[in-house]
Amino acid sequence: DLLPVQICCRDRLWRINCRYREIPIIASTMYKSINMTAGDETNSMIQKKKETQHRHPITTNHTRLLLVFLAGALFGGSIVFRTTRRYHINQQQQNQQQHNDDTSLHLLKKILREQNKIDDLLIKHDEISLLSSTPIHHTKNLRLATTIDNDDDTTTTTDNLTYLNTTSAIARLGVSPKHSHQYYLLENGLDAQINQAFCSVAAAAAVLNSLRPRSIANLPLDPTYDPYRYATQADVFNDCVGESVISGPEGILTPPFGLSLRQVGSMLRCLLPGGNDESKQEEGQQRSRWNVKVVNVDPESVSLEMVRNDLMRALEDTDGVDSRVLINFHRASIGQVGGGHHSPIASYHPPSDSFLILDVAKYKYPPVWVSAEMLYRSLATVDTCGSWDYPSGQSRLPEDWKTQSWGDFNNILGCQYEYRGYIILNRNVE
Repeated sequence: DLLPVQICCRDRLWRINCRYREIPIIASTMYKSINMTAGDETNSMIQKKKETQHRHPITTNHTRLLLVFLAGALFGGSIVFRTTRRYHINQQQQNQQQHNDDTSLHLLKKILREQNKIDDLLIKHDEISLLSSTPIHHTKNLRLATTIDNDDDTTTTTDNLTYLNTTSAIARLGVSPKHSHQYYLLENGLDAQINQAFCSVAAAAAVLNSLRPRSIANLPLDPTYDPYRYATQADVFNDCVGESVISGPEGILTPPFGLSLRQVGSMLRCLLPGGNDESKQEEGQQRSRWNVKVVNVDPESVSLEMVRNDLMRALEDTDGVDSRVLINFHRASIGQVGGGHHSPIASYHPPSDSFLILDVAKYKYPPVWVSAEMLYRSLATVDTCGSWDYPSGQSRLPEDWKTQSWGDFNNILGCQYEYRGYIILNRNVE
């Protein structure tokens, strides 16, 4: 007969494994003792295991969970480390970019500070605080164009300004065609001034280009547009201009900055046939002589009616070949930002009694309709260096002129006050 016996033992992981075996009954006595011994040992180990688990209640599942937690912590720590490292790298890059931006901004501010020195001098050109003691006739009624409203004469307003960027403003051009023909000719050749001191040069170039369709002026031949004639702001500085008006483009960027009304008149005489350069007349052209009339609007001797009539007659040129008008006005007097400025007059609108200023600072203002009265007020303002010893006076300026005050420039250049005003060009055919 066989006797079933339970045999228990430990494996390599110290786990107790028990199995049943059948042995012959003849050996039951021997195996009974073995089984009892093994059973006692097994019970003892189980009891010890329970006590150990009671003291350290960590089961196999807990161990697995702990391992999973530790692995997750390590993995998460790796992610956190990589994220933190990426954050620090990005922060360093941003700091470097900020440093580069700060450096660029510093350089830009340095450049702007140098430019502002010139801008400040340009602004001071028209400030009342820098007027010297040099007298001018009619100082009692002198209208000084400033940004400070001291009395009724310097009050600025925008009520009478209509910019040419609406349908109603453009429609004004068709109300009186005989006063508007020059607008289309001037607009066709009007370029924005290339810097903030070249308004006079841009206005002169626009006038030359407006005469191009009828070939009644000797336009320069710029290599950029060869063989087509078109006046640019670099082409107007011929020998005549250099000898009698300004030394060159750099002279306009030197005190007293820009050109006065008197200088623009002299420049146009150099550029138009019949002025100082009469010999250059191309074959096949009509023999033309241009009269350049410069009018300083002194309110003691020039009235609003006189200005209105002069400008209207000059604009009544149905063929667009016999006359042109340029003005030198003060922006603040018509409610704009800025000081003295040059631009052509392109049209007149009788119902509103307003003139169209074709602004050469196209980046700043569009063409604008200005009432005759407001235009007159802006013309009857004073240029503190409207007359000076040009062009030789600039050769006496010190090399460090940027550090000088405007009062020093007045004395060196021999500046004299003059009223602003307008220039009328008339053509006579021979």
